[in-house]
Amino acid sequence: MPVLYTKEYDLSLVDLNEDLLMVYVESHNRTGGGRRIVFLRQHERGIPVTLRENYSDSGIITPATEVRDLEAVESCFQMIGNHLANGRTVCVPIYPLTEETIAIEKQSPKVAAYLKKRMASYNMKYHLGNTTR
Repeated sequence: MPVLYTKEYDLSLVDLNEDLLMVYVESHNRTGGGRRIVFLRQHERGIPVTLRENYSDSGIITPATEVRDLEAVESCFQMIGNHLANGRTVCVPIYPLTEETIAIEKQSPKVAAYLKKRMASYNMKYHLGNTTR
C-alpha cells in the first residue's frame, strides 16, 4: 500500500510520477477552492473527497446532509482502495484533510468519525488529528 504523505498539495508530484494520484478536498457543488483544487479537479489523477458544501466561510458540511456526505466519503475511499490494490501511489495532503476534519467534527461528528475510521483503514490514523502546524 504505497501512501505518500505531504503537508500540503504538492502539484509537482503529479507531474513527476504518472502512477501517483492525489487526494484533495472537494466541495459538493464542485466549484471553488483555489488554483490547486481546480488543477486537481481537472486532472485525471486527482481523487476528490467531498468534505465541504462549498468553499465559502460557511461551507462546512452539516448534519442535514450526513447521509449524502457519508456516501461521498465511502465512495472516495473505495476509489483509493482500488488504486492502492492496483499498485498506484496515493498522495495524502495532511494539513488540508486535518483542517477539514476538525471543522467537520464541530458540525457533523458522525461524518468526522467515519472519515477517521476510513483513513485508519489505510494506516492514516496517526497523521489525522495528530498533526500540528
